[in-house]
Amino acid sequence: MTDTNLIELIAELEPKVADATPSTRDAVLKELNKSADKFREAGKPVPQRLKELEYALFDDAVEDHFDNLQL
Repeated sequence: MTDTNLIELIAELEPKVADATPSTRDAVLKELNKSADKFREAGKPVPQRLKELEYALFDDAVEDHFDNLQL
């Protein structure tokens, strides 16, 4: 996989992360993980942007959890 392909992959994932709903979040997260694996398999470090997208999904999941927590 070339650098251009890997960069394009991140560009394709960004709108999916932005549009992720609680019901689609797990599927998008799996896709992010597969993408990170592709970077590792190519012997390249995982780009910071990909890590940030993953963090954004986790952050949304935590917020949703606490928004629905009964006090």
